Amino acid sequence: MTMIYNKPLLLETGQKIGTGWLPPLPDLRDYTDSMPEIAKMVKKLGVGSGRKKTPTLPAGVDLRSWCSSIENQGSLGSCTANAAMGVVEYFENRAFG
Repeated sequence: MTMIYNKPLLLETGQKIGTGWLPPLPDLRDYTDSMPEIAKMVKKLGVGSGRKKTPTLPAGVDLRSWCSSIENQGSLGSCTANAAMGVVEYFENRAFG
């Protein structure tokens, strides 16, 4: 496997060490037709013309009709459990009304 980054060097011993972190590889979403190299290929292939425009998103969406009411956890400290169940209830309400 080819290394895509340089490992840090310990000055005292001259030993290269690894941190376990690997930088992310390029993502296909990074290559759009706004990049000059890709735009040239799109023009050459003729695939860019006739492409549908993406519809614009609304400025806001109100999801409260599918959410359950807020629950008071008191001194119990169950905020994570309440949040998790709120997500489950939201999806149940969306799926089954």
